[in-house]
Amino acid sequence: MKKDLLSLGFLILLLTTACSKDKSQDLDPNLPGAIQEIIDSDPCKHDKDIGQGYIIQLYSWKGEYIYTASVICINCMVVPNLYDEKGNQLSDIDFTGFSKNATLIKTVWRCDKK
Repeated sequence: MKKDLLSLGFLILLLTTACSKDKSQDLDPNLPGAIQEIIDSDPCKHDKDIGQGYIIQLYSWKGEYIYTASVICINCMVVPNLYDEKGNQLSDIDFTGFSKNATLIKTVWRCDKK
């Protein structure tokens, strides 16, 4: 009986591991270069000061698509970097106004620091 339970547990572990997707498989192949570079750099593995992780989201704002790239920090306020749909970093947008009026379309990519 104990051997059967161990075999069943191993089988379940094998199936769930074999079926898990790599997070990059769901990415849009047409992401702007700057956004793709952030993802490729995998900041959760290489940046020791990253907080709890990193997140890239796509928003609709004033008829435009805007990407945000930000550290995930539970105990602090982090203003994300903003990018237009071509990957150009935007520095002239007031984040307070953006955050009040932007509509989240989707989370493009996220990594959690382990």
